[in-house]
Amino acid sequence: MSGNLSRRRFLAASAAVTAGSLAAPWVARADAKEITALLITGGPLYPKYWEKIVQDFTAKTGIKVRYDLLEFTPLTAKVVTLSAARSSQYDVYSTHTAQIDSYFNHFAPLNSYFSDSDLADFYPVAVKYLRDPKTGNLAAIPRNMDARVQYYRSDIYQEKGLKPAETWEELVDVGLKLTGNGHYGLVVPGQGDPAQRTFSDLLWQAGGDWVDQANKPAFNSEAGIKALTFYRDLIQKHKIVPPDAVGYQWNEN
Repeated sequence: MSGNLSRRRFLAASAAVTAGSLAAPWVARADAKEITALLITGGPLYPKYWEKIVQDFTAKTGIKVRYDLLEFTPLTAKVVTLSAARSSQYDVYSTHTAQIDSYFNHFAPLNSYFSDSDLADFYPVAVKYLRDPKTGNLAAIPRNMDARVQYYRSDIYQEKGLKPAETWEELVDVGLKLTGNGHYGLVVPGQGDPAQRTFSDLLWQAGGDWVDQANKPAFNSEAGIKALTFYRDLIQKHKIVPPDAVGYQWNEN
C-alpha cells in the first residue's frame, strides 16, 4: 500500500492492525496526536510485535499510540460490549472475521480511507468478508489469514521414522506412536471459539457444512456426526491428546 494521504489519515484514526482484522469504531480523530487501541495478545511474541509496530507507526506519523493487550476470548467480549455501547474508549480494535457481522452497525465505515488500489494489497477473499453485504461498507481491514496446517517436530519424526499424516487414520497412527512416557502425540483445542474452528475443519473434511443451500442447520448430518466423533475420540478413545485439552483454547494449544 502506498504511503498516500488517505492511508495516513486512516492510520491517524486507527493505529495498527491485528489478528483477523482491524476495525475503527470512532474515526473522527483523524488529526489526533495520540490514539488508543485494544489489541490481541497470546504468547510471548505479541508484546514485542506490537511494540515494534507502534514504534514504526509513531516514527512515520508522529502520532503516539497507547494500547492495551488482551487474549482472544476476553478481547472479543470487551469489543462486543464497548462497540454496542458506542464507546470512544478506543480508537481501534482487534477483531475477527468470525464476529464481524455483529459489528457492521457499530464500526465506522472505512471506505473513504482506502482506494481500490490500496485494497488490492490484500487477498480479495479477506476483504470480501469484512464488507457489510447490505451496504458495501468496509468495516475492517485484514492483517492475516488463518491457514490451517499441521505442525510437527521434524527431529522426533525423523528419529522414529515417521511421516506427517495425510489422513485421519494416519493422524491417529502417528499419534499413538508418539504417545507415552508422559508425552502426547497430538494437541488440539477443546473449548470455545478454537474448538468450533477445529470442528469446522473436520466437518468440511468429512464432506459436511454448517448450513445447507437454504441456510438451514446442516451440521447434524452424517458428516457432522463423523467429524465430532473423531474429534472426541482423539481425546477419549485414542488418548493421543492430553485429557485436559477439553479446556484448551488458542494459547494453551
